[in-house]
Amino acid sequence: MEQDMRVLMFQCGGCNGKGVNSLLSNVNKCLKKEGKITPEEVAIHFASCITLDNHHSSRCMFLNYMKQQVSKTPFRDSLILEDTWHSKTATRRRAEGIYKTNKN
Repeated sequence: MEQDMRVLMFQCGGCNGKGVNSLLSNVNKCLKKEGKITPEEVAIHFASCITLDNHHSSRCMFLNYMKQQVSKTPFRDSLILEDTWHSKTATRRRAEGIYKTNKN
């Protein structure tokens, strides 16, 4: 990603991810008030607890629903990020198949 972009990192707000709409609505109000950046300049980064298997739980079954909710907001053209930084231990565990990624 070469261009300057604001990354909005957030959690879902609980099952079934309905909190995504409220969060994005509030963020959009703040952006309009500040008038410095637009939704198109924001990347949405779903938390790793939503997008990846980890030692806490499996990948969230509502991820696609949350993406659909984003598509109904002013952030519909925003870049959606689903990956995250992984520690060496987590990277090794994924390579060994202990943790699954959203790619398999």
